[in-house]
Amino acid sequence: MTDALKTLEIAEDRDQTEILADLSVSASDVVRVRLADPDARDGSLPLERASEVISSSYDMVLAAACAAVDPKYYFSSRKPPAASHYMRNVRMGQTERGSFVVTILSRVTPDLVRPQAGVPNDVPEPFERKVTERLVDALAAIDSSAKAAIATGNIDTFERSVEQGVSANLCDALAGMSETDGTERDVEISVAWARVRPTRHSPLVRYQVGRDIVPVLREVPECSSPEHRRKISKFAGR
Repeated sequence: MTDALKTLEIAEDRDQTEILADLSVSASDVVRVRLADPDARDGSLPLERASEVISSSYDMVLAAACAAVDPKYYFSSRKPPAASHYMRNVRMGQTERGSFVVTILSRVTPDLVRPQAGVPNDVPEPFERKVTERLVDALAAIDSSAKAAIATGNIDTFERSVEQGVSANLCDALAGMSETDGTERDVEISVAWARVRPTRHSPLVRYQVGRDIVPVLREVPECSSPEHRRKISKFAGR
């Protein structure tokens, strides 16, 4: 087991303790929110700040769940029933050291159908896996959309990413994780996939929400109404 963990540590470029933690929850996709926050050097945060991060993490996953049902630029307070049902089954795991790390466990139905060579697998993915994949796709689109919006002064980049899961709700959640006391900080979000269900993605995917794009993410929810669509233009040229 020790040799296997050392090999995985090199292959996946992450700590053995994190890998071992994932093996203990092999039936879940594991989402980690890691803060680059000076207050979290010892693995702790002020209680008020920690509650904000956990609340924003919940909002992030809820936005992905809503987008997995029906992608939209903005989701009102009335959420799709499938998304609400899914959120009742998502669990929070142990927080981890190495700054302040929130772990979110999304249990996945095991893949009991082994595909045969040359035969396409027509069995649809369970909804819980669709949510995690939608979150990954959206995070991949967030950074490029924000940078394009800054360069062009145009919100259309976010609108074109809606089908990938990008929404005003998701942008607001990510900004909430990063910003406190008027200061933006980098946030790393990673996803380790449930071992019981294969995926098209690499075993571990990481996305960095840089502090430089947080001001733009803050503006996206306000741009959900037509009169605010061009408000983001004030960030052009930064």
